[in-house]
Amino acid sequence: MSATDFDHRLGHGRVSRAFVGYDGARLVIELPFPPSTNHLYVQRPHSRKRVLTMEGRAYKHTVQQLLFEQKAWKYCPRPPFELGLWYYLPDKQKRDLSNLIKAVEDALSTYLHYDDSCHHALHLHRAGVDPENPRVVVSLERHDDILPVPLRSAG
Repeated sequence: MSATDFDHRLGHGRVSRAFVGYDGARLVIELPFPPSTNHLYVQRPHSRKRVLTMEGRAYKHTVQQLLFEQKAWKYCPRPPFELGLWYYLPDKQKRDLSNLIKAVEDALSTYLHYDDSCHHALHLHRAGVDPENPRVVVSLERHDDILPVPLRSAG
């Protein structure tokens, strides 16, 4: 399934070509708007195993194809990462941004060959509504200042 097929399947106007930018420390990528986590996995009958839906597989394939065309792997910083996601929504429908993270994380980590547990900081932004070109802009930056979580005593 091509990027255009995926986009038309979701009813979006168009898929932007994956923009890849790199400023020496941060990789910035523009990707198609992701499916919700609610539509990403399905449980197989008589099994505990969850599998990616057709929509999830199509999104992952589209993202990987776009990243391959832009040779994004050349610019990927080394982990650990700070991941920033700016969502340009297709409409004003209420959405839980946390349900839009997983598809992007999985597609990026598979293509760039790292475990998504390398995201040590995560920032989500509602960037606006763009019905003509719904998308997510991704910023992947090395996160050197990892602070330990302060623990309080239970006693």
